[in-house]
Amino acid sequence: MRAVKKILVSLVLMIPTSALFAGNCSWQVQPTAVNFGTYSVFSTSTLTTTTNFAFRCTPNLYARLMLSQGRSGVYVPSRIMANGANTVGYNVYLDAGGTQIWGDASGGSVSYDVYNSTPQNKDFTDSMYGIAPPGGDVAAGTYTDTIVAVLGYSNNSTGPFTTLPAVAITVQMIVAPECRVDVFNLDFGAYNPFAVGAVNQSSLLKVYCTKSSAPTSVVLNNGSFPLGAQRRMMSPGGSFLNYDAALGSTSGNSTSSLVPINGGFAVNGSIPAQQDVAVGAYTDTLVATVNY
Repeated sequence: MRAVKKILVSLVLMIPTSALFAGNCSWQVQPTAVNFGTYSVFSTSTLTTTTNFAFRCTPNLYARLMLSQGRSGVYVPSRIMANGANTVGYNVYLDAGGTQIWGDASGGSVSYDVYNSTPQNKDFTDSMYGIAPPGGDVAAGTYTDTIVAVLGYSNNSTGPFTTLPAVAITVQMIVAPECRVDVFNLDFGAYNPFAVGAVNQSSLLKVYCTKSSAPTSVVLNNGSFPLGAQRRMMSPGGSFLNYDAALGSTSGNSTSSLVPINGGFAVNGSIPAQQDVAVGAYTDTLVATVNY
């Protein structure tokens, strides 16, 4: 009888760690726009906006959401939006208070890091906070930037991270053309009813407009006590003193919203001579309207 020899073969199967890692994260709601709306160069308030996002991760996964710098190439002091050669600053933050700049954890920024410690899939829903500071001396127009969001996941807090396709986020702001005017005074001083000459005085009306824009017109009303087209000042006793006021040239273009156009527009006033009026202090209120 032939003997049968048994041979014991030991097989060892090496399975790469990556093959054992079957978890993943996926977008539920992608962040696609950070829209600031309309920006006023004369506002003293910070302009804010939010955009929401959501992604889902399987158990025991670390996730990291990073944002690029945009056209500025830096996170600090700010990202920028542009309209041609004109730019305006902004940034995107992890918090509504604007203390943590959202980036890739470099250059003064931080990334958005979460961990699913539950035994089931978990949705992470949150917001990005866009903040634009006031006081930007910029021309009217539509300003834009594009930042890129990259979502990665790993079974290790330090990575390496498997990343999903990048998501482009459009950032937009509209700077409106607008103008404002300062309070002005036209002080004639003392008036002598017996003098044969008119009392003349001039002042400056300071008009400020969005950079590189101009008012279409600037007009004065007839004051608070007109008689037809005649402007009048009134005393506490109810007496009236006729006067005239007219604007000089109001043409010009704004070089800065912080500087009055042409340094100011002339307001030329005159009180006709020899009006028979009572003693007293005479006043009126003129309103300047700037159309743009």
